[in-house]
Amino acid sequence: MKMFEFEKKMNFDKKYSHMRMGPWFQSVLAFVWGSVGFVSLYIALKYVLLYIPEIKLWRHSAEVFYIGKIPFASIDFLYFFVGWILFSYGAIKLTLITRQNHSVFNQQSNKPDSLLTYGCYGKVRHPMYRIFIVLQVSILFSVRSSIGIILSLLVIIFQYTNAWLEEKKQLLPMFGKEYELYTEQVQRMILQRYEMVLILMMFALSCMGFIF
Repeated sequence: MKMFEFEKKMNFDKKYSHMRMGPWFQSVLAFVWGSVGFVSLYIALKYVLLYIPEIKLWRHSAEVFYIGKIPFASIDFLYFFVGWILFSYGAIKLTLITRQNHSVFNQQSNKPDSLLTYGCYGKVRHPMYRIFIVLQVSILFSVRSSIGIILSLLVIIFQYTNAWLEEKKQLLPMFGKEYELYTEQVQRMILQRYEMVLILMMFALSCMGFIF
């Protein structure tokens, strides 16, 4: 399963002891981790984009200060804040999904012992890919870049393709009729409605930047 392979690469097993603690501690830890990760990625991407030709969004927005060579305009505060909130939300949700995954994970077979149909999996069929989209799109949006918009669209297409392939190649052969019934009960593959609305609003804000 790709989600378990990802958790193994990220050494989630070593960090799982923290996830067994209370939900408040878990949420605070995820928020801190998410905030540090977001700021680090934000600065790194901003720096890389200095050297890539692109169409600048909000061309008439005046630069108010610099961090090293990186210029920041007043509109950057809005992009940063929205991206940070969404990224932190994704980080908290990621720990909840990982905790639920480990409740059925068999370390010997490296596969789940049973099909998850409750909790995060009772809302969408692939909550892990859902959070990957939230995390990746939020950081790409926050840097106020036309390249970020294009990459965000590619990320969404890529994750939906991953989810479709996982269902066809792994989950249906593994769980059979049980998974078919599950897809009838939980029809949303990845994103929930409010998340789709938020992402569309982010794209709309960025598209406005091509005009002003």
